[in-house]
Amino acid sequence: MITLVQGSEEFFIKRGLQNAIEKAKKKYKDADIVTLQANVYNKGAIWASLTPSLLSTSTIVVVENSESCTDALIEDVVQIVDALKNGEVFHGALVILHSGAVRGKRMITALKNAANSKLVDFIEAKPLKRDDEKMMFISAEFRRLKKSIQNDAANALVLAMGDDLSGLAGYIHQIADDMPEENTTVTKKVVDFYFGGANQVDIFDIVNATVEGNLVRALTLLNLGIANGLALNALVLAMASKLRQLGRVARMNNRGLTAQEVGLTTWQIQNARTYLRRFNSSLLSKSFEALANANIACIGQDVDGGYVAVEKAIITITGKEHV
Repeated sequence: MITLVQGSEEFFIKRGLQNAIEKAKKKYKDADIVTLQANVYNKGAIWASLTPSLLSTSTIVVVENSESCTDALIEDVVQIVDALKNGEVFHGALVILHSGAVRGKRMITALKNAANSKLVDFIEAKPLKRDDEKMMFISAEFRRLKKSIQNDAANALVLAMGDDLSGLAGYIHQIADDMPEENTTVTKKVVDFYFGGANQVDIFDIVNATVEGNLVRALTLLNLGIANGLALNALVLAMASKLRQLGRVARMNNRGLTAQEVGLTTWQIQNARTYLRRFNSSLLSKSFEALANANIACIGQDVDGGYVAVEKAIITITGKEHV
């Protein structure tokens, strides 16, 4: 039993490793787990670990950081794959973790070819860069937990969490665990509850008011939110995600791109177009610049915590800079 987990997304790596070990444990209930580091691997170490001993009849071998492997590891893994093809039986399981870097290409090719023949399990652990991929991930995670989520609620999670996949998965599980068993649909109101401060002021209300061009409402909600513990860095993250969606749809409109090419779902595109009517390329550019400055101010922990820069960004995005 061999598993290749390839990619650099830590969340998928951990889940892939956990699933591989759980699968191996079902077959080898009393198996010991041995972890080998690829950069100091010595020839024969895997073979030795997979050979039954007086103390253990089976072993699960995990090879970490195989993108930094020695030549000896490449040779051993290729030989193990060849032996597997020839019907040799191993007393245990082998899990290879590889980030996707170039080193170890011959070994990875051998493993993937064997995966095509169903001799090796292949688990992809690449990062989710596109918003539509994140939306699909959110929907799939809730399905695993016997729940469904509405499009606007899923998009709110994308805006709030950005590229933090582990944090996103954590919120998904928390939301699902907190919901009554008979309630199977996650709405935006449910998501708002987790990201809102007191009085139900949340980052999505502020983001929507800002991109709608409603300066008075946006600043009123901003001040009320801050008074009740709203984190400015979370607001900036959500605002940046929203602007990126608007920018992608603007490029889609100008260049005749498809939804797949801009990495958004149909719902996200339709939603973005309702806000884009009041944006031109100049306002979008100024908005991104103002938000970048706000992000720097929040990270740099300005004396005001970044408030002035965030307020200026909201004024710029609403188009009321010179009003």
